[in-house]
Amino acid sequence: MIEEAIRDYIVRNSRAALDSASLTPDTDVIAEGLVDSLMLLQMTDFIEDHFGVEILPDDLTFENFGSIAKITALIEDRSGKV
Repeated sequence: MIEEAIRDYIVRNSRAALDSASLTPDTDVIAEGLVDSLMLLQMTDFIEDHFGVEILPDDLTFENFGSIAKITALIEDRSGKV
């Protein structure tokens, strides 16, 4: 499942101490400091490799990466799974 893979990625790679149970689909991962700019770039590589979708520079917005739900929607849109 896309949402679980993104949640696990953030939990494993965030500098903040957290567990997957505390991270909801709507948690603001940027405002909460769970995803910083470097991690965002690294996460785009993960998404492209893991899900086989292309993330363009214009995609790197809060509207697309502000939460797990938003990231999931972007991946689903790009992969045609909506």
